[in-house]
Amino acid sequence: MSEPLPTKEKKTKIGLLITVIINVIIVAVIIIKEAGSWSQTSEKISLYGIRPFYIVCGALCFCASLFSEFGKYNMLIRFCSGKENKTVAYRTAVIGRYTDNVTPFSAGGQPFQIHYLYKCGYPSGVSAAVPVIGFMSLQLSFLLIAIAVFALSFTVRVTTFFRVSAVIGLLFYLFVPLMIVFFVFWPAPCRAAVGGVLKLLEKIRLVKDSEKKTESFCASLDEYVVSFKTVNKKPSVVVRLALYSLVYQISTMSIPFFMLKAFGSTESFLNVFFLTVFIYASITVIPTPGNAGAAEGAFYAVFSSLEGGPLVTAMILWRALVYYTWIILGIITYTRKAVRPKNKEP
Repeated sequence: MSEPLPTKEKKTKIGLLITVIINVIIVAVIIIKEAGSWSQTSEKISLYGIRPFYIVCGALCFCASLFSEFGKYNMLIRFCSGKENKTVAYRTAVIGRYTDNVTPFSAGGQPFQIHYLYKCGYPSGVSAAVPVIGFMSLQLSFLLIAIAVFALSFTVRVTTFFRVSAVIGLLFYLFVPLMIVFFVFWPAPCRAAVGGVLKLLEKIRLVKDSEKKTESFCASLDEYVVSFKTVNKKPSVVVRLALYSLVYQISTMSIPFFMLKAFGSTESFLNVFFLTVFIYASITVIPTPGNAGAAEGAFYAVFSSLEGGPLVTAMILWRALVYYTWIILGIITYTRKAVRPKNKEP
């Protein structure tokens, strides 16, 4: 397996810079918009009104999401290779979330995870299977949660725009699992369909070298299919994988409740949780690195009608936990890898 080209690392750094700039602009706009009303509403921040207990609860939720990702990759590495390596499992988890957060559509983690595992000495099959299975488990767990929330959210106060956006986002989540199902049962028609679509896009000059891209796309689907069949052979692994992924999703989407609660929100856990699922589903189609800007804007738009607390501060703390903390952990991981002597284990 070839190593990622240096240009990919440059693109990752550029993506991180763009992410920071977009977030600063969006947050600044929201703060300026709210500044005029802070003196007359409960948006004015009072240190005495903050409830640190809920901030700690939010931080513990992040720790639960980190532990679940680590546990998932530790299990997958042991299952696919027959050997356990907790350091590699932790770094694989962090690298995946870090690169997801600095690449468009939050979809850049798997290539870097595959490269890292290959550099650690794992066979190419194992290096590809572990990140692919990890990615698929998160996709499917979110789909399960979102479908349940959509079915039970008739009383949740959310605009038609966000409901429609969430449904469109959910269709994006469904795309990869559905393609895998089709590819398992009807590989030839799927290859023909993919080739036909890419040739059409090439004719209207949206894609170059459609044949090469068809082969690349189908090769990726082959990896997904092989990984799917590998993990499907052992039901106990499937169950544990589902549990780890559900813990990650539920923990991550519980953080907004605790951040809002810390600043005086009186909303119920289920109401905030349901609204958070709508936010995550609706911003899926936004191509900015880590959905930067869209996440902050959606948070403010959805939760601005709720009662209590400085919304902007809660929003910043939420993004700090679910977004910037992963970036910081990723930078630390890459830095430690860079300074570690070459003769030591990864």
